[in-house]
Amino acid sequence: MCGKDFNLEIHHKTYRVNGKSIVGHELEHLDCLVTLCGDCHSKVHKYHIKL
Repeated sequence: MCGKDFNLEIHHKTYRVNGKSIVGHELEHLDCLVTLCGDCHSKVHKYHIKL
């Protein structure tokens, strides 16, 4: 979001399918992930920003 290239974290765009976590399952592929800096990652969760 901001373009920083340090303090990066992975955000799951799709975290649950039918109420079940996909973390560690085959549905957890690169299309469902985005790299964000820690500050932006916090904002996405705090303000429920859709990516």
